[in-house]
Amino acid sequence: DTGLGVGFGFVNVDTGSDMTYEQLQARVRWRVTDKISFQVHGGLEDRQFLKGSAGSLLNPVVGGLIQYQPFEVTRLSITVDRTVAVSYFQNQLTESTEVMGDLNQRLLKRLYLDLSGGYHTVSYVGAGASGTGRQDDYYTFDVRLSCPFLKRGTAAVFYQYSDNSSTTPGFTFSSTQVGFEVGYRF
Repeated sequence: DTGLGVGFGFVNVDTGSDMTYEQLQARVRWRVTDKISFQVHGGLEDRQFLKGSAGSLLNPVVGGLIQYQPFEVTRLSITVDRTVAVSYFQNQLTESTEVMGDLNQRLLKRLYLDLSGGYHTVSYVGAGASGTGRQDDYYTFDVRLSCPFLKRGTAAVFYQYSDNSSTTPGFTFSSTQVGFEVGYRF
């Protein structure tokens, strides 16, 4: 399964320079066997800052996924992505790279265990000389145990841990969350 795509966009920001961008991407999906599948996408993004003297930024946008399902109730996957997005800071973009691993396992016919973890790195890139040089390294680990009820309901307990270290003071943090969720689809 293959595909090509072209995208155009306009980003209106409250402070700083508005932006336009163009993207060209290709995607390939391949189911090697009943147990193994791949997905790869890649392309280029050309982003222009509409105010100031900054030139355009040409960025690669790439990613991939490999999935292994050794049994009907077990699925392992690894995802790698590199993206570019608008930053919360004036006249800046973020270039992000992430590597994530995930294990989904059905237990006792009614419970679903999801374990995931990963590493993200984010660089802040500015227009011209306005870049901060900031880089954040972010680690995550999540555990979720869920159970369906009735026909469309789900109840889950979860644990999330994240740790962010930044080259800019004031942006380093660690976070631990424990919770319970109930949802119902109508």
